[in-house]
This record gives sequence, C-alpha cells and structure tokens, in this order.
Amino acid sequence: MSKIESLDLVFKNLSYFVKDPVESKNQKKEVKKTILDNLTGYFLHGRLTGIMGPSGAGKTSLMEVISKQSKSGEIHGDFFLNGHEVSIKNIKQVSGFVFQDDVILRTMTVYEALFMSATLKLPGNVQFREKTNIVNEMISTLHLNKCKDTIVGDSTLKGLSGGERKRLSVGMEMITNPSIIFLDEPTSGLDTYTAYSLIESLKNLALTGRTVICTIHQPSSDIFRLFDDMILLNHGKIVYEGPVDNIVQYFDSLGYKCPQYTNPSDFIFMNILNPVYLINNNDENNNIIVDQSDEQNNNNRSSVKPRLTIQEKDDLILDSYKTSGMEENVKKKCNEINSNVGQYSKKMKKFKPKFGKQFKFLFKRHLKNIIRDKRIIRLKMGQTFGLGVIIGLTFYNIPGSDERQTREQDRNGGLFISSFSQVLLPMIGTLAIFSSETPVIMREISSGYYTPVGYYFSKIAIEIPFQILSTFISCTIIYFLSHYQRKATKYLKFIGIIELGALCGLSLGLSIATIAKDVTLALQFAPFLVIPLILFSGLFINSGSIPPYFTWIQYISPIKYMYQEVYKNEFYGLDEYDDSSDPIEKMNFDQLSSVISIVILSIITLFLYFFCYLMLFASIKNSLSKAKYVSSKSENNIIKSNELNVPLLYND
Repeated sequence: MSKIESLDLVFKNLSYFVKDPVESKNQKKEVKKTILDNLTGYFLHGRLTGIMGPSGAGKTSLMEVISKQSKSGEIHGDFFLNGHEVSIKNIKQVSGFVFQDDVILRTMTVYEALFMSATLKLPGNVQFREKTNIVNEMISTLHLNKCKDTIVGDSTLKGLSGGERKRLSVGMEMITNPSIIFLDEPTSGLDTYTAYSLIESLKNLALTGRTVICTIHQPSSDIFRLFDDMILLNHGKIVYEGPVDNIVQYFDSLGYKCPQYTNPSDFIFMNILNPVYLINNNDENNNIIVDQSDEQNNNNRSSVKPRLTIQEKDDLILDSYKTSGMEENVKKKCNEINSNVGQYSKKMKKFKPKFGKQFKFLFKRHLKNIIRDKRIIRLKMGQTFGLGVIIGLTFYNIPGSDERQTREQDRNGGLFISSFSQVLLPMIGTLAIFSSETPVIMREISSGYYTPVGYYFSKIAIEIPFQILSTFISCTIIYFLSHYQRKATKYLKFIGIIELGALCGLSLGLSIATIAKDVTLALQFAPFLVIPLILFSGLFINSGSIPPYFTWIQYISPIKYMYQEVYKNEFYGLDEYDDSSDPIEKMNFDQLSSVISIVILSIITLFLYFFCYLMLFASIKNSLSKAKYVSSKSENNIIKSNELNVPLLYND
C-alpha cells in the first residue's frame, strides 16, 4: 500500500439541527430540534478514539455529520485537517465509513468483495498485480486468511460469521488506504471475544498512522482499555473528552467514584448517565432522586449535593465539563493542533471508474451471482419447464376436439394464458430478486463503487438473455403440445411476440421494484397494477364494450397487444372459419395492424426500461446527504440553540 498521510481532524462550534415534523405541524411553522449543541473537539492520527453515550446522546449523529453521512438537517461549525480549514467534502475524500449493518452481496467471497473495492476504487494506473497484492495484504492485516474463499452469505445462505463480515466491511473501506476511518458501532451483534478481536484490529490500524473513530455502546472492560481517547456525550453535549486513562479519575473528582473491579463503562452508564437502579427513589414532587450519600462517596465530597434529581445531576455533569477546565483544555488542544500546520493533500480525490470498467466488472458479478445462487436457478428452470408442460398438456391436441366452438374456446384460453404467464413470471421473479438486492445497490452506489447507469446496464444485459432463453424454452413446449398451426412462420411469430412481452414483463418488474424499494410492498403493489391490465386485455370484456372512463387502460396494457397478436397469428388462415364467422373480427382485434401493435408493445417496453432507470437514479439521489453545512468562521460567531430559537430536544 502507498504511504499513509496522517491527518489530525478538529471540529469547532459544531451544532446540528433537524426539522421536528410533529412540532412543526402543531405550531404550523418549521420547528427545529437540536441534535448536537456547540461541540468542539479533535481526533488524532495514530490513536483509536471512541464516541460513547446513552441512546439519544448524539454519538452516531456526531460521526455522521463529520463524515458527510447525514441525510438531512442543518450543520453549523468549522472543520480542520492538519490545521487547514476544510469542507466536509474534503473530509469525505480522505476517509472511509463503515456502517453498522454489513450490506454486502451474499454470493461474493471475501477475496471478491475486496477485489471489487480495489477494481472500482483504485486509480486505473494501478496494475492488476498491485491490486492483487493490496487485497492479499488487507486479508492478512484483518486476519481473514482462513475465510478468503468463503462467500459472505446471509440468514438463509451459510457464509461468514458476524465478526468476519464486520472485518470484511472494514477492509472494503481500507482498500483505498484512507487516512481517516469512521465506524458506526462495529461491535453491534458480536460476542465479547469477537468484539475484542475486531477492536484490537482497529487499534492496530490506528498504530499505522491512521485516524480511527468509532461509536461504541457500553464496551467490556478489556475493549474499553483498547481505546486511546474517548468522547462521552449526553443530551447532544460533550461531558468528557480526552484519554481513556483519565476518565475514571475525572468523574471521581466530580463525586462519582468507580468501585474497584468494576467496568468503567458500566459504571459511567449506570451511575452517571443512566441511574436506572434508582428509578423508584422519588421525592415529594415525584422527581427521581440520585443518592450520593453512600459510604463510597462520602470521602471529600462536601461540595457535591447528597441528593440530586436527575435533571440536577445532568446539569452538574454538563456544567462540570466547563467549570473543571476540561472544555478550555480541549479548546487549547484544538488550537495547538491547528497551529502546527502539517501536510494535507487538498487535491486528493477518490477515483471514479469509467463506465466500461464498471460494466465489465458488474456483468461478471451478476453472472456469478446467478450461477452460485442454486435456489434461483432451480426455481427458474422449474418454472420454465414446469409451466410449459402444464399449459401444454392442459391444451393438448386442441384440433382433436369435435366441436368448433370447443376448439375456439380452447385455443383462446391457451393463447391468453401463454401471453399472461410470460408477462407475470418475469415480472414477479425480477421484482422479488431486484428488491432484495436494492439495499446492496444503494449502499455500493452511495459509497462510490459505481454509478446507477453502470449498474443498470450491466443488470439488464445479464437478465435479458436469460429471460429470452427461458421464454423460448417454455413457449416452444406450449406451442407444440397445444398443436397450434404447424407452420414455421406462425411458430416464429408466436415466439417473437411472447418474447417481446416477456421483456416487457421484466421491465415492469424492475420498475415496480425501484418504486416500492421493499419486496413486501412491491408484492402488494404488483397485483393492483397488473389486474387492470389483464381485465382490459380483450378476453374478459370485448374492446368495444369497455366503459368510456376505462377505455384508456387497454391502450397501455402490454398483455392486450401480446394476446391480440398471438390470437390473430393462430386464428388467421384456419380453414374452418369463413368471412361470416371471422373470430378475429368478433373479438374486435381487427382495429390495429400487427405492425402497429408490435411497435406499441416495443415502445411500452422501452419506456418501462427508461422509467426504471430514472426511478433508480432518483432513489440513489434521494438517499444521498442533503444536509446543509454552514461555517461559523470565527469564535465570535458560535451558534447557540437559544439564538436560533431552537428547542433543546434530543435524538440520536
């Protein structure tokens, strides 16, 4: 790997406000709530810094604000890298962010996931051999050698353990060798030993000169001691910032002595931030009381009130951060860091791969994903052959019926179900698969691995050939078992029309999936959209009998054009019908020529593919940060909540 550019990060006068929809609605004007309230602090290179606090304290918000991951809100403050004032965009260019949930394509192996990062995030002048060396080095650094060729997996597909997945997520961000790495509660869901191993790995990464920052929720004592520095938050404000070694001594000076053999983080949470063990200890005004008069707190505690309400205790701890001199020391430390102006590559930018590289890599990945997901392959083959045989045997040997009316009914039903099924199956199948992939797509695009256009074209480039093949097999079985007209031109036209309709069904499924995003919602929405298209396709109600207010639906129904054309293809030229009993005229299918119907069906299909891309692009754009950043510029321009008339409401 290239040499790491060590960076010290300083933030000053940092406040974060978001809109409160409930209060805004009640007061009929925009009301903001304060998430972070005028924070100043630092993160040093070569040190592992933890951000700790109870739920709702603002720890995740602090990290998301600094790393440009906040989705909305208004942010005030100034940021510095090695003494240079920078924007949040600059910080994002030199940092990596590991989310709490590990969203990785389940069929990829550890090596493939890391190699994806190397391929799509490293500059084009980095040779293949060098990329391979970088990936192997990262695997060794994060102790992933034993699971190098293991797939990621998920709840239904056995793969990596929780700790291995988390280390892989770290590795994918570390491939570009960022100077700063943010991690949102990396130990969440891990057992104690696995959590310790992960934090130890992060400690080792910090020792290489990186700035490593992570939120942590009530770590074990062994994990707690691995951290170099700690920022402790409560109610959106800092109550402690500095070395971990000094945290016990600091709270001891405030009258909160940590008992011997007690985990400091447990003591802080249970006795300082969340005194839940005294929940039933109320005064006459029903205020919760914190009792500090026990024996362990009696020595030299004359300056501390023996009995405090929760509010008084919180105010005491928050005020002590200022009155103890800690806040002033932190500000002096920040000024000291900024005064030692160091090197900072302002032109440093994250590499964006070209479309060709994105398409090539993602096409191969989609192909591997299909091949490795045996359940999908079995289901697809079962649908292709099974449905073809069932429909074919149901309408087997139609010409063998004695009565013309029976033969007409059988042909009609067979042609309709052939059309309808080849729209419905690709739509539902694609809808379910695409919706399940959506979280991975969103995460990877927002992380800069590829663009929406690169993903979309590689996706349809692999899906369309598979759909064409499966439709061809299924419809061939149906055609010959049903004994439709034995003419090559009739057969080829039947296949062509159904293939076009199947591609339309594929595009319809993709469109619904991008709109609904969630697979459950998509499956609920699909019938509402499809049933009207079936109803006005020409079978259940004659085109000339449709009520005027619903007439327009038939013109946007791909099933109508499919069914109409395969019907005309089969019934035209049958010897048993003469001009007086023309079934095509009876069904009112003689209003449009075959050329116009096929052109309209093609336009609907192309429009849906284009619409799907627009919805995907809009979803990605909507998921990106829309937070507004405002620089305070000077110490005299500190943003305070009361100056903005912002209520002090807190949420993490």
